[in-house]
Amino acid sequence: MLEKNTKCPLTGNVIMETDIIDTSYNQLIVGYRNRVLGEVIMSGMLFTMLSEGKYNDIYHIIVGILRQNFDETKIPFELTTEFLESDYKNYLYPNDFNEKTNHYLKYLYENGGKEYNSFRVLPDYDYSLAYATNSEEFCRILKKLDSKELIEFTHKAEAENGKIISADLILTEKGINGI
Repeated sequence: MLEKNTKCPLTGNVIMETDIIDTSYNQLIVGYRNRVLGEVIMSGMLFTMLSEGKYNDIYHIIVGILRQNFDETKIPFELTTEFLESDYKNYLYPNDFNEKTNHYLKYLYENGGKEYNSFRVLPDYDYSLAYATNSEEFCRILKKLDSKELIEFTHKAEAENGKIISADLILTEKGINGI
């Protein structure tokens, strides 16, 4: 059972009491939701291993897979050691900055961008949609898409250091045709 205010070992976000998924049917597993990864269920032992940094070199890949799975199915992902050891390699995921940029552009297109739907983006939560390692890399992806005129910001709030805090954006015609 998770204690309230425990941190998600994959994202570092605090797991609030309202984010805990009821797993009382099996005391050996824990489940929770957060905006970065969707919903996940795993053994308490795996949760501890992740909290200790095991597999931290692939966290961004795992978080991206979890988020994509939840966005598509609305079902919690059952994370296992076997998945972290090898099964994640069976998924297609972007490996470098350009692939992450193209993946996010395709995500926007497939989720309403081709119909000029607007997107509200919060980099601290949405970086997983691009398989970015963190919000800073995600902001660089957004800036690249903007500089290539593939997206247009209709509103953008930035911190003093230039980091995007939130943004509303649409795909441009060039972005739609670029898919």
